[in-house]
Amino acid sequence: MRSRGLVLAVIAAGALTLSASPASADTLDQQQTATSTNGYIMGPTSGGPSSSAETFTAGLSGGLDQVDLFLNCFGCGNTVGVTVEIRDTSGGIPGTNVLATGSIPAANVGATGAFFPVTFSAPAGVQAGTQYAIVAYAGGSDGYRWFGASGTPYSGGHGFSSGHSPPTTWLTSPVTFAFRTYVNLTAGPTGQRAAALASCKKRAQKHRWSHKRLTKCKRRANSLPL
Repeated sequence: MRSRGLVLAVIAAGALTLSASPASADTLDQQQTATSTNGYIMGPTSGGPSSSAETFTAGLSGGLDQVDLFLNCFGCGNTVGVTVEIRDTSGGIPGTNVLATGSIPAANVGATGAFFPVTFSAPAGVQAGTQYAIVAYAGGSDGYRWFGASGTPYSGGHGFSSGHSPPTTWLTSPVTFAFRTYVNLTAGPTGQRAAALASCKKRAQKHRWSHKRLTKCKRRANSLPL
């Protein structure tokens, strides 16, 4: 009887192990980990405001709820921290539609470069095969380095820089920034796209929009996550 009880216990433990695997919702999706050079993230009063961004192509569909950025501090007198956004892209360039926002506290980033996680309490809905952007900028006189590599070590996107903080227009950066993205595979559709398309239709009927204006509204709606 004791032997039988042991067998049952082992089977039960095995069942628990098998059932625990799908519960690990966050899955590493995209990454670029080379860190031989760097760009900057600097606040508007730092003397050299600069924002940086990295585009990437999602390989998984779900809720993107964490990214890691490889950073260190510049001057190390920072007090504000780094704001990190997930945005859409337009023509391969970081867009203006913010899908998720998080931050890295200034106190977390030291002189030694390392990957720092950013979690999003409201995940960004992403679709496999669609390109998005990780946008990072700082406030006040804060200064950080975002490390990466020159050339094209990552085929799904590349780096950008802006001479403003928060960013406005973008220029292609010689740095492909180091990052990792994580996707919650259990996250379902956000409903953002369907709601926006319904709003376009309703407003077009109410205000008797032209076909051109309705098409423009639909184009913007279709850039939103499902």
